[in-house]
Parts: sequence; structure tokens; C-alpha cells
Amino acid sequence: MSPGLSYPSLKCVLEHVEANKRICLASRSPTVQRFEKTIPLRINFLELRTIGIQINDVIYVTGIICFEDFKGIGFINEKTRYKYLGVAPIELDSDERYSKMSCRLFEERALIQVGLLRPNTYWCIRNVPENFKIYTKNVVTVSDIKEEDISLIDTGCFPLDKLEMRVIRNSETYQLPAVKTAKKLVLMRIKGDQFLRSYSILENPVAVFPRLESDDSVLNVVESWVKNQQTSGIRFFETAGNNEKLLDKIMQKFGGSHVELEVPDERMIPSSKCVRISTSSTSSLLFYGSFIENCENKIFLKMEAESHII
Repeated sequence: MSPGLSYPSLKCVLEHVEANKRICLASRSPTVQRFEKTIPLRINFLELRTIGIQINDVIYVTGIICFEDFKGIGFINEKTRYKYLGVAPIELDSDERYSKMSCRLFEERALIQVGLLRPNTYWCIRNVPENFKIYTKNVVTVSDIKEEDISLIDTGCFPLDKLEMRVIRNSETYQLPAVKTAKKLVLMRIKGDQFLRSYSILENPVAVFPRLESDDSVLNVVESWVKNQQTSGIRFFETAGNNEKLLDKIMQKFGGSHVELEVPDERMIPSSKCVRISTSSTSSLLFYGSFIENCENKIFLKMEAESHII
């Protein structure tokens, strides 16, 4: 009979076990439970919801559980219906129950690595363990990202690789360091007046804008980059599919010429024109229709600032 895995081998294996399976295994094995939280926990997707926590494709919620000699608040794996007992007494309110569940899942973990973090609009910072930190480079929020959301992320993770905000309600959000420094900023919805206030202050290497109310908004950004002789940066503007009309407007206002891409872009729309505007002797702007990652059903106009060595 095999003697089983050694302690070092078991630690190595557990680090690569899917997060929910590992949580379940630890709940059933006192031996694993003793050291499991000292091993980095790798999560592909983590959502902190108002009344639950989603880890990958599993949602955990609190509930009243009666099981043999136990009656109290536990939490339940919504996918398998597996019940985790002994989280809290019944008399606690919903926030306190959530807090107890969160502590059971995350407290005292040495490291939590998350591929994509999505904090819900109404989750509360007091519902997670003290000193709770996540290592992630990608964040998506339903609304404005808040200071509470940012406080969850280890400082070593900034600048973020990608920050996506579905709806922007507060113009002060653009001033947050986490927003200003994100390598790629994706804005899914934005009002015209907010766009006018924000586009000139955004310094992100890459920014993605939703469909704007008029082509004039795009022309304003182009004009700003032309005047500043921008030498780096990429902007994507969602369009209604008529990139040709917008490209013609850009050429009509700023000049430019049709060119061929020197380096092929696999996301370029095959039928799209490619236009280059010279902004100085050492800089130019390049435009063409493009798709972007995770938005293959939408068409964007890509504007890329270029620098040239004389």
C-alpha cells in the first residue's frame, strides 16, 4: 500500500488544486486544515457580493443549517449544496453572518492570488477579515471603483494591468491613483459631459471608451493629441460600425493619408482603412477599425500615437 504524499509534496499539490475543491477538502480533513492556509490560494475569479462570495464558478451564501446536533449559521456551496457548519450562531444579522463566512474562507491565509477581482457595489469592508489583502492585476467593477475596493489589493500589484468600470457616476473617480495609473482603463458607459471632463486628464497607456453621443467627442480627443504632439498611448472608441465615415471626418479636419500597417494587427477589421496623421516631424497618429479583447461583437476605432526617430 502506498504511504501517500509527504508533507512537502502535499503542500505543492494543494497549491495547484482548484480553490473550491481545496476549501472543501480542508473542511473535511483536520490534517489538511492545520496547514492549508499557509499555502498560497489561487483563484481565477473572485466576486465579493452583498450577501455572498463567488469563487470561480461557485457562490457561497450563509444560511440556517440543521444537521445532526448542529443548529446555527453555516455557509453553503451553491453548486454542490455542500454545507459548511459552525460559522455563527443564529441570532447574528446578515452582515455579521457574511463576515463570519468571509473569515472562515480567507482569514490567516498567507497569500491569495486572484486572476480577476470584482467587488460588488454594496459590499462592505467590515465584512472581510482584518488585514485581508489580494494579489491581483485585473479588476472589474459594476460602478465607480472605491477606496474600499482599492484597499483590498496589495500595494505591490499597482499599477494594475487592467481596470474596467461599467458605469462612472463620480468624476472624482478619475483622480484616484489606481485609476490614473492602470495600464489599460476600460470604461463601459460614460455620459457626454463626464467624457469631456475626463478624456484630457487620462494618462493611461491604453483607454477604451464606449460609444459616444457624437463624432465630435472623438474629434476633440484627436485634436488634443494633435496639439500635444502625443508620442505614446492608445485609445479605442466604440462606433456604430461606420468607421469609414469617422475616418473621413478625421482626415477632413486634420489631413493625413491612407497607409498600410507596417506590422500586421490580427484584431484589425479586414475591410478598414488605415490613416496616419503627422503631428510633428517625430510623431504621428495612426487610425483604423479594430476589435478588442472580450468585446468581439463590438467595433472600435483605434487611435495610436507613434514616435519616429529622425
